Amino acid sequence: MAKARYRILTWRMVVAALLVGVVLAVVSVPVAAVIVDLHARSGPKRTLALHRVQDGHFIVILCDVGPTGTIWDTSAEPEPALSLRRAAELISTKASKDDPRPQIIRLEPDDTWTDATLYRVGWPLESAYCVSLRSQGTNVVSDRGFVIVQAFGRRWVIPRLPLWPGLLANILFYTTLALTPVVLLRWRRTRRRIKHGLCVACGYELGRDVEVCPECGLAEPIAFRIL
Repeated sequence: MAKARYRILTWRMVVAALLVGVVLAVVSVPVAAVIVDLHARSGPKRTLALHRVQDGHFIVILCDVGPTGTIWDTSAEPEPALSLRRAAELISTKASKDDPRPQIIRLEPDDTWTDATLYRVGWPLESAYCVSLRSQGTNVVSDRGFVIVQAFGRRWVIPRLPLWPGLLANILFYTTLALTPVVLLRWRRTRRRIKHGLCVACGYELGRDVEVCPECGLAEPIAFRIL
């Protein structure tokens, strides 16, 4: 029969922490969406730029950068004077030849759409997104990757399309966050038991020159492994 060995960190702990990391990374998306939406509604905190497109059109570009994500709003304006007047009512403007928007909504206006919105949310990194294209007025032409939730008298947009680099990084972050205190507590308990001459696995009091714990069968009462 193989002798028992004590490990501060086991594969079961790693797998359990990974599952916790996945759950927290997924749950953080709607929480981040609510926070960034509240931030956008709390006041005029938008940055703005004007991007010239073909045929003398302008695209008014608004960007809300919140603590847990970013909302891009773009509106195609056929009249340059209208664009400048609208911009003046919001925040100071600057003309730009380079389109500052993410590639996914870097589109030319046409007869089918005049406005586009991109949500990118997540914490600590942006890990999910959604896109909505609208025609004149409020009719939705095309939308990708969001769920609408009605709660507390408001309409909340929850993105569900993954941004894989951010999502994987968030899973690693939350996994480490869940695993670190467990490892530290086990390490501290192990050090305390070694100091008092106890079995590091079960806490049974050991006599002198005891190689195997009579209670749990631990073969390494003093030296222990990490994995």
